[in-house]
Amino acid sequence: YGYQWYIYNIDYSRYVQVGVENNKVVTVYAIGENVDVSPFKIGQPIEEIFNTQFIDTNIDIEYKGNSYRFELNDTDLNIRPLIKLGDVFVQLYIDKFTGSLSSVRFLNDETLIKQRPYELGYTGELLEAEGPTEDVWRIIEEGTEKEILDITNVMRLRHNVKTLVWDQETSEVAYSHSK
Repeated sequence: YGYQWYIYNIDYSRYVQVGVENNKVVTVYAIGENVDVSPFKIGQPIEEIFNTQFIDTNIDIEYKGNSYRFELNDTDLNIRPLIKLGDVFVQLYIDKFTGSLSSVRFLNDETLIKQRPYELGYTGELLEAEGPTEDVWRIIEEGTEKEILDITNVMRLRHNVKTLVWDQETSEVAYSHSK
Protein backbone atom coordinates (compact mmCIF):
# COMPACT_ATOMS: atom_id res chain seq x y z
CA TYR A 1 0.00 0.00 0.00
CA GLY A 2 2.99 2.29 -0.45
CA TYR A 3 4.36 2.24 3.09
CA GLN A 4 7.19 0.42 4.83
CA TRP A 5 6.34 -1.72 7.88
CA TYR A 6 8.42 -1.42 11.02
CA ILE A 7 7.75 -4.33 13.38
CA TYR A 8 8.39 -4.01 17.11
CA ASN A 9 8.25 -7.59 18.36
CA ILE A 10 10.93 -7.97 21.03
CA ASP A 11 8.30 -7.89 23.79
CA TYR A 12 5.00 -9.48 22.74
CA SER A 13 3.13 -7.59 25.46
CA ARG A 14 4.13 -4.38 23.64
CA TYR A 15 3.87 -5.70 20.06
CA VAL A 16 3.19 -2.98 17.50
CA GLN A 17 3.61 -2.46 13.75
CA VAL A 18 4.16 1.02 12.28
CA GLY A 19 3.61 1.90 8.62
CA VAL A 20 5.77 4.78 7.33
CA GLU A 21 5.38 6.47 3.95
CA ASN A 22 7.51 9.44 2.88
CA ASN A 23 8.94 9.75 6.42
CA LYS A 24 5.45 10.02 7.91
CA VAL A 25 3.56 7.49 10.02
CA VAL A 26 0.40 6.56 8.07
CA THR A 27 -0.79 3.53 10.07
CA VAL A 28 -0.15 1.81 13.39
CA TYR A 29 -1.34 -1.68 14.32
CA ALA A 30 -1.21 -2.56 18.03
CA ILE A 31 -2.04 -5.90 19.60
CA GLY A 32 0.25 -6.04 22.64
CA GLU A 33 -1.63 -5.81 25.94
CA ASN A 34 0.71 -3.13 27.28
CA VAL A 35 0.50 -0.74 24.32
CA ASP A 36 -1.26 2.59 24.87
CA VAL A 37 -4.13 2.69 22.36
CA SER A 38 -6.07 5.47 24.08
CA PRO A 39 -8.95 6.10 24.26
CA PHE A 40 -9.25 2.31 24.03
CA LYS A 41 -7.59 -0.50 25.95
CA ILE A 42 -6.67 -3.95 24.71
CA GLY A 43 -8.99 -6.37 26.48
CA GLN A 44 -11.72 -3.72 26.92
CA PRO A 45 -15.26 -5.19 26.68
CA ILE A 46 -17.02 -4.28 23.45
CA GLU A 47 -20.10 -3.12 25.39
CA GLU A 48 -17.97 -0.47 27.09
CA ILE A 49 -16.67 0.73 23.72
CA PHE A 50 -20.17 0.88 22.22
CA ASN A 51 -21.35 2.87 25.26
CA THR A 52 -18.59 5.48 24.94
CA GLN A 53 -18.06 5.77 21.16
CA PHE A 54 -20.38 6.66 18.29
CA ILE A 55 -20.12 3.89 15.72
CA ASP A 56 -21.74 4.62 12.38
CA THR A 57 -22.51 2.25 9.51
CA ASN A 58 -21.36 4.84 6.95
CA ILE A 59 -18.06 6.71 7.06
CA ASP A 60 -17.70 9.60 4.59
CA ILE A 61 -14.31 10.92 3.52
CA GLU A 62 -13.46 13.88 1.28
CA TYR A 63 -9.94 13.45 -0.08
CA LYS A 64 -8.29 15.56 -2.81
CA GLY A 65 -11.60 16.57 -4.37
CA ASN A 66 -13.04 13.04 -4.32
CA SER A 67 -15.77 11.60 -2.10
CA TYR A 68 -15.56 8.15 -0.55
CA ARG A 69 -18.11 6.31 1.58
CA PHE A 70 -17.26 3.17 3.53
CA GLU A 71 -20.33 1.10 4.33
CA LEU A 72 -20.04 -1.30 7.26
CA ASN A 73 -22.25 -4.38 7.38
CA ASP A 74 -23.43 -6.14 10.56
CA THR A 75 -20.33 -8.35 10.70
CA ASP A 76 -18.06 -5.32 10.33
CA LEU A 77 -19.89 -3.51 13.13
CA ASN A 78 -19.59 -6.46 15.51
CA ILE A 79 -16.07 -7.67 14.74
CA ARG A 80 -14.26 -4.79 13.01
CA PRO A 81 -15.97 -1.43 13.57
CA LEU A 82 -14.44 1.77 12.19
CA ILE A 83 -14.40 5.00 14.19
CA LYS A 84 -13.20 8.45 13.21
CA LEU A 85 -11.24 10.27 15.92
CA GLY A 86 -10.29 13.74 14.68
CA ASP A 87 -8.17 13.25 11.54
CA VAL A 88 -7.47 9.59 12.31
CA PHE A 89 -9.51 6.48 11.59
CA VAL A 90 -9.49 3.59 14.04
CA GLN A 91 -10.30 -0.01 13.19
CA LEU A 92 -11.17 -2.01 16.26
CA TYR A 93 -10.68 -5.77 16.09
CA ILE A 94 -13.03 -7.57 18.45
CA ASP A 95 -12.38 -11.10 19.70
CA LYS A 96 -15.70 -12.80 18.95
CA PHE A 97 -15.11 -15.44 21.63
CA THR A 98 -14.39 -13.06 24.52
CA GLY A 99 -16.29 -10.00 23.29
CA SER A 100 -13.28 -7.82 24.04
CA LEU A 101 -10.90 -5.61 22.10
CA SER A 102 -8.15 -7.76 20.62
CA SER A 103 -6.19 -5.17 18.61
CA VAL A 104 -6.40 -1.70 17.10
CA ARG A 105 -5.32 -0.17 13.79
CA PHE A 106 -4.95 3.61 13.40
CA LEU A 107 -4.87 4.94 9.81
CA ASN A 108 -4.89 8.20 7.94
CA ASP A 109 -7.55 8.78 5.28
CA GLU A 110 -5.32 8.02 2.28
CA THR A 111 -4.17 4.67 3.69
CA LEU A 112 -7.73 3.68 4.59
CA ILE A 113 -8.91 4.45 1.06
CA LYS A 114 -6.03 2.48 -0.50
CA GLN A 115 -6.68 -0.56 1.70
CA ARG A 116 -10.48 -0.58 1.23
CA PRO A 117 -11.22 -2.87 4.21
CA TYR A 118 -14.99 -2.30 3.90
CA GLU A 119 -17.46 -1.91 1.07
CA LEU A 120 -16.66 1.35 -0.70
CA GLY A 121 -18.67 3.75 -2.83
CA TYR A 122 -17.04 6.81 -4.36
CA THR A 123 -17.45 9.74 -6.71
CA GLY A 124 -14.49 11.15 -8.56
CA GLU A 125 -11.25 9.25 -8.94
CA LEU A 126 -10.62 6.01 -7.05
CA LEU A 127 -7.32 6.18 -5.19
CA GLU A 128 -5.23 3.10 -6.03
CA ALA A 129 -2.20 1.67 -4.29
CA GLU A 130 0.69 0.97 -6.64
CA GLY A 131 1.23 -2.78 -6.96
CA PRO A 132 4.58 -4.28 -5.94
CA THR A 133 6.89 -6.08 -8.34
CA GLU A 134 7.04 -9.88 -8.20
CA ASP A 135 10.35 -9.77 -6.26
CA VAL A 136 8.98 -7.28 -3.75
CA TRP A 137 5.77 -9.35 -3.45
CA ARG A 138 7.81 -12.40 -2.32
CA ILE A 139 9.55 -10.27 0.32
CA ILE A 140 6.13 -9.08 1.50
CA GLU A 141 4.92 -12.70 1.70
CA GLU A 142 7.97 -13.70 3.78
CA GLY A 143 7.36 -10.80 6.15
CA THR A 144 3.68 -11.69 6.42
CA GLU A 145 4.60 -15.26 7.38
CA LYS A 146 6.64 -13.97 10.30
CA GLU A 147 3.94 -11.45 11.27
CA ILE A 148 1.44 -14.32 11.48
CA LEU A 149 3.80 -16.20 13.81
CA ASP A 150 4.29 -13.09 15.97
CA ILE A 151 0.58 -12.31 16.21
CA THR A 152 -0.18 -15.98 16.93
CA ASN A 153 2.32 -15.86 19.79
CA VAL A 154 0.86 -12.61 21.14
CA MET A 155 -2.54 -14.32 21.27
CA ARG A 156 -1.11 -17.53 22.75
CA LEU A 157 0.58 -15.57 25.54
CA ARG A 158 -2.63 -13.64 26.18
CA HIS A 159 -4.40 -16.96 26.73
CA ASN A 160 -1.55 -18.50 28.76
CA VAL A 161 -0.51 -20.98 26.05
CA LYS A 162 3.10 -21.76 25.19
CA THR A 163 4.49 -19.75 22.25
CA LEU A 164 5.53 -21.34 18.98
CA VAL A 165 8.94 -21.18 17.32
CA TRP A 166 9.66 -20.76 13.61
CA ASP A 167 10.19 -24.03 11.74
CA GLN A 168 11.36 -23.62 8.15
CA GLU A 169 10.15 -27.05 6.96
CA THR A 170 6.67 -26.45 8.37
CA SER A 171 6.67 -22.98 6.83
CA GLU A 172 7.46 -24.39 3.39
CA VAL A 173 4.70 -27.00 3.66
CA ALA A 174 2.19 -24.37 4.81
CA TYR A 175 3.22 -22.03 1.98
CA SER A 176 2.83 -24.78 -0.62
CA HIS A 177 -0.55 -25.72 0.85
CA SER A 178 -1.76 -22.11 0.71
CA LYS A 179 -0.81 -21.86 -2.98
